[in-house]
Amino acid sequence: MGQNISLIVTKSVDTKVPKEIPHLIKNGLLIIALKNNEFSYFVLNVLRSYLTNLQDYIEFDFVQLVNELKLSTFLGLHESEWGMPIDEVYFAVIDGEVIIESIESLKIDESDDQFILIPNKKTNPKELLGIDLSNMDYYHSYSDFKEKYIAEMETE
Repeated sequence: MGQNISLIVTKSVDTKVPKEIPHLIKNGLLIIALKNNEFSYFVLNVLRSYLTNLQDYIEFDFVQLVNELKLSTFLGLHESEWGMPIDEVYFAVIDGEVIIESIESLKIDESDDQFILIPNKKTNPKELLGIDLSNMDYYHSYSDFKEKYIAEMETE
């Protein structure tokens, strides 16, 4: 089965997330599923402009969501694959600033776009935030995540 999922992952487990937003707390992490994948386009914009303040990107739905939730430090991740990776995006946001050196993206790494400024020095976003995804459950899609969220809500 293929995978196509975008998640916000944070250690801020005390964040109050409205029930209508699918989210789980697992292994000390708050995981929020996003309906739309904006991360590929978002990181391209960041690497073209080098503007790092998240508020410079208020037109993105996920930025509006993290503002609503008052989340300032998190890992953004998107993974899609169908037998082989199609797209993977990871990036760290700390105190509302995108850490440019933490941006990892298959599409950007394979791109020959001359307007993308890829930093020479890279920082692993998961290590930077101290987030271990190895114990995180595998989610295929937004609907898969939402089903697991609903099932967990029903057991509470």
